[in-house]
Amino acid sequence: MRLKIRDLMQWLASLAEDRYPEDRLYEGDADAELQGILFCWFANAGARQMTLERGLNVIVTHESPYFEGYHVDPGCPPPSEWKVNMQIRQFYSSSKVACIRCHRTLDACCIPRVFGEYLGFPPPVIHEGHKGYEFTLVHDLPARKFGELARDLKERMGLPFVRTSSGHAKQVVSRVGMGWGGVSLSANLQYMERLRQHGVQVVIGGEVDEYAIEYFRESGMEWIELGHYASEIMGLERITRDAGVRFPAATAVCYRNSSRMECIF
Repeated sequence: MRLKIRDLMQWLASLAEDRYPEDRLYEGDADAELQGILFCWFANAGARQMTLERGLNVIVTHESPYFEGYHVDPGCPPPSEWKVNMQIRQFYSSSKVACIRCHRTLDACCIPRVFGEYLGFPPPVIHEGHKGYEFTLVHDLPARKFGELARDLKERMGLPFVRTSSGHAKQVVSRVGMGWGGVSLSANLQYMERLRQHGVQVVIGGEVDEYAIEYFRESGMEWIELGHYASEIMGLERITRDAGVRFPAATAVCYRNSSRMECIF
């Protein structure tokens, strides 16, 4: 019996203990044949182009397939009418490629754990959450200087630079908390406060905004920012390999972002 996109959706849903409303089929026909899958952090133009070049017919994206925003200004059209979103919708309409979002499901089943493994951390000593979604992860590391930890993580991630708090580079630290992806943004400070309550000295963040930076300054925790995408792509590569094992008849590939870089003068 030929596999259907619905089979992929059911497998993805089985990876977490709970169901999340944003994790669903956004475009395409669930009863269409499953030919090939592209997993990506964000289904940008490069990911969509690779899907066509490889002859794949499903995109599984971690982030929303469309650009979103609150619609509170009557003078601004809703996101569904933004030019960029209409162009994306046209791609799915003309190509017949399906698009599935798998957001909190992947956060629950693999992304932060794989991130910790990639960084060489031991298993977390504290792992708390709701129905398997471990948004509070704490690791105890061998004591070392904050500056040394930041430089080691930079090298492990293969990044040209990392952004850190301005704490003392020679301060000795050992207890770190995970703020992968957008978990360390100001919108999620409740999770950062939980880390503080567990004695965390350093938050290993994906993305940190200035409001959150003020929180870290006031709370006494240091932070190291490694990037939203960079902290999640390893988990997506893991789920791509798992999908290849689960669906051997369908090609499964993972797209790594290749966007234009900003220039700093």
